[in-house]
Formats: sequence, C-alpha cells, structure tokens
Amino acid sequence: MEKPLSPRESGQFVAERSRDVFVDEDGVKRVAQMIYELRESEEFTASGWKMMNPLAPSPDSDEAINWVFVTDTMNFSFWPEREEEQCEVVCRGNTYRGYMSLCAAVTRAMDEGVPITNPTYFSQISEAELAKVLRSDSDTPMPMLKERHQALTEAGRVLMEHGGSFRVFMSHCENDAEKMVKYIVENIPSYRDEATYEGKRISFYKRAQILVADFWGIMEARGEGNIPNLDYLTMFADYRVPQGLVYLGALRYSDTLMETLKNAFVSVQAAILSPVFCSFYLHEAEATDSPKQLRSLAFKKIPQKSTAPPSTLTLQDLANDLVSPAAVQQGSKPQESWQEWKQRDEQLTSDLYEADLEKALMLSKLEFEQHKKDAEKTETASPKAKAGGKKDKKKNQQGKDKRVTVSLKDFQQEGGVDQLNKKPDREVSG
Repeated sequence: MEKPLSPRESGQFVAERSRDVFVDEDGVKRVAQMIYELRESEEFTASGWKMMNPLAPSPDSDEAINWVFVTDTMNFSFWPEREEEQCEVVCRGNTYRGYMSLCAAVTRAMDEGVPITNPTYFSQISEAELAKVLRSDSDTPMPMLKERHQALTEAGRVLMEHGGSFRVFMSHCENDAEKMVKYIVENIPSYRDEATYEGKRISFYKRAQILVADFWGIMEARGEGNIPNLDYLTMFADYRVPQGLVYLGALRYSDTLMETLKNAFVSVQAAILSPVFCSFYLHEAEATDSPKQLRSLAFKKIPQKSTAPPSTLTLQDLANDLVSPAAVQQGSKPQESWQEWKQRDEQLTSDLYEADLEKALMLSKLEFEQHKKDAEKTETASPKAKAGGKKDKKKNQQGKDKRVTVSLKDFQQEGGVDQLNKKPDREVSG
C-alpha cells in the first residue's frame, strides 16, 4: 500500500487542488505580525508550559511526561452539537469543559490516588474504571468513552512493550523529531490520522506532533530539551484554528463551501471538509517558500501595516450551523442564529484563547498608532514633506482609506458583518 504524504506534503497537495479555500497573503503577514508582537511573551517559552495548563503536574517529574501521554492519547472529539451537551468536570474548585475537562478528570483521578498515569495500570484499565475516572459533573458524560478506552489501553500496551514508560519509548528516537513522529504513528494506531483526498493518501498526524511538542516542552523546562530538528513539526491541525485564521483574514472560503457548511450536519461537515481545512492551515504555515522564511517573517521586524482583520461573513456563517444545524432547518433568521452562536461560543471558547487574541490585536493596534504618530512628526519636520506634491497627497489619501484596527470585543458587538465583502482583498488560491 502506498505510503501517505507527510503532513507538510499533504498540506501542499490539497491546497494546490482546492477550489473552495484560499490563502490570503496579506492575512498571512498579519498573523506573522501578531506572532512577532507576542514573541517575548512567557506563553511562547517552554517555561510557560505549566502556566498554560495549571492542571498538569510539575514538569520536573516523570509523572508529568506520562500525564501528557495519557491526555494526548485521549485528546479528540470534544465539540458538542448542542449547547446542553456539555461535559463538565470540577477539579480543585474550578469547572472545566472541552479538552480541559479531560485534563481535569485525569488530574482529579491522581488527586484521588488513582494511578492513571502508570502504564501498568492504564494498559489494563477496564471501561467501567475509565468511566469513573472521566465521570462528568454535569448531566452529559464524557463523549466517546469506548473509543477513548480503546485508544488508552492500546497505547498503554505499546508502552509496556517498549520499556514501560513514555520517556523510555521516546528514547529510541535519538532526539530526532521526525523519527519521534514516525515512531509514534508506526507503533500506536490511534495516532495514525490519515485520509484519502482525490485518490492520494494524505496525513495530518495532529496528535502525534502535539505529543512530540509536549514532550519537548516538558524536557525543555527541565533543561533537557535537546531536539535540534523540532521545526520538522508542522502547524497542528486543530479544529479551532480555521476560525481564528478566517477572523484574521488569512483564510477565505468560497460561496459554495459556505452553502455546504450551512446545510450540512456537523458530522457530515467533519467527514467531507476536515481534510481540506486541516491541509490548508498546515499549508498556510508553509505559505512562503520555506518554514524558515515564515519564521523570519514572524520573528524579524517587518514593515508596519494596518493590522485590522478584514471584515468577513465567513466565521459567523460557519459558526451558525457548525454549532446549531437545527437552526437552518427551522428557517431561523441569520441574525438570530449569529446571536445564538455568540452565546454558545462564549462557553465553548476558553477565556485564555479569546484574551490572547484580543491582546494580540490590541498590541498591533498600539504599535500601528505609534508608527503613525512617528510618521506624522517626520512629515511635519521635513521641508520636503511640506513641499510634497500630488504623489504625497495620493499616499495620504490611501492611508485614510485603510481600515482601522478593532478589538475582538468591538468586532463581535458591532457584528461588522456587512462590511466584510465591501473591499475585496487579494486572494491567492492554494
């Protein structure tokens, strides 16, 4: 059987053949600028690993390494089709949903003395015992218990066959990120996320790459993170990423795709469109000639431009029916669906995600305003600027026509949706 393309090759293969998803070069630069603004944030360092997930054990223990393995192995499918189908887990006085509910359940079990991070235990755990570990504090149980049980016990048995711990398992890979991903995928079937697109086998290896990155994060925090080719890893194909990329104007959807999303149930959308979405934002991370060029763009000062995310109906229309497909069947008004989605999304999206995004946009806005003031001072002080002719006036007028940056909160409150299609941005088909 033909081997699948690597995640990076898969992203390029799908992007080059897509007729419905487009990469916007200006949007990619805006995302790079946002990353640049946050380059010195503690969250971007290995030491920020613990801060980003307070439920994880201290990285200086091997228990943290096995904790990462357990949570990453069961890290899939948390998106509910209905708001009332939220699994909630209370741990150490806080209530968690989504992926964090899984982390909370594992940490709660550890607090209760359950050896859930010990491969000897979780390789043989019964479905009933795992159900107790993952028990919900709401009326909705943890979804896909059977599948999580199968994935965890299967992965546990693999660890037992390869030294009895995740750290020993990874030691066979010689501190090589590419070997680590391949070793995980070859030995643990549940990490083998592959698909067929237009007759070609493609791969994403989302969780396998996350597992390698998390392993590196722990080891780096301990001063042992020696993986020279870590940049072999691609962007992780998380289902929340396209929403952020669309909001930032880095991705565009065709009208045909939007209509498909509006009229399909969540399960149908995922089965048909996920390969396209995943491949596109994998490919978007490679949108320049090489990964090094994109990193250079993000972590090297680039000319300042207005960082206002271009208005677009895409995120709103997509979210309406991803979260509430029944609303379309009942003929609800678009604005009502949008209002309902906003309320749901406030619960589905973590406060950390929203705060970080708004912070990034605000930082970009502040720097843009500062550059604007500096430019005005330079123009006032320069005789040449005062004597400027039509060419300067034209530039000034172009500057006035640029969009201003808005915060995430303002964008949501004003709905900004009617302005999204007024000014077409340059689209580059993958």
